Amino acid sequence: IMSKIFSNLLSFIVLVTSIYILEIIFFSFKASIIILIILFLLICLLLYLKTFFQVKESSGKTNIQNMFKAYIAIYLIVLFLITSIFRGHNLNWLLKNNGQINLIPIINTFKEFQNLTNFQRTPFFTLLVGNLIMYIPMTYLISRSSNNQTLKLTIFYILFLATIIELLQHFWGTGVFDIDDIILNTSGSIIFYFLFNKSSLSKILDSIFLFKFTKLTFKEYLRGTIELIIIILLLYYLIHSYWFII
Repeated sequence: IMSKIFSNLLSFIVLVTSIYILEIIFFSFKASIIILIILFLLICLLLYLKTFFQVKESSGKTNIQNMFKAYIAIYLIVLFLITSIFRGHNLNWLLKNNGQINLIPIINTFKEFQNLTNFQRTPFFTLLVGNLIMYIPMTYLISRSSNNQTLKLTIFYILFLATIIELLQHFWGTGVFDIDDIILNTSGSIIFYFLFNKSSLSKILDSIFLFKFTKLTFKEYLRGTIELIIIILLLYYLIHSYWFII
């Protein structure tokens, strides 16, 4: 019964979110990042509660993997909105002209950084950090969405997704297809893969999302909690950076 209630609530919030996004895209409705964050957090919460009660009522582990696949879809939608459509807050920017292309690793980015003033270097550095941390939640979500995911497969999927996002930015004219962005996206995922899969934080996340209530020592719990808070702050930093700097 509870899973059905949360399923219906989830469908309603998804409908409301879809209508809100369509109004922004097609009617130049002024977007509010706060409202969008609340709506997507509600979707994630209701999806989690729906899956929790489905597992509790049926003991079916496939529901957990479906939840992770849904989280992957939600995160990709958010990335697409932040890096493409909401970089101008309306559709007027889009489809007018394609963005630029940078296929030379590191060199062009370094030259661009040298030519910037001190005032311009801060947002430039912010975007570099944003690209580094952009896909780190995917290292956990992808590895838990199937029983056969390895580091190599996870990195391959992230490399593929990062390339798709860069192509969308180019063809929609809302950004540059930059090989350095793809390198940073993939490098950040490799660095944080072990944090999300081989640490105290991974045990805490597994107890929350996989319903594996592993006994943790106080130090493990404290360390994992601090790591989780840092990751949340970094993700907020990413969203804020793309929304207000671009």
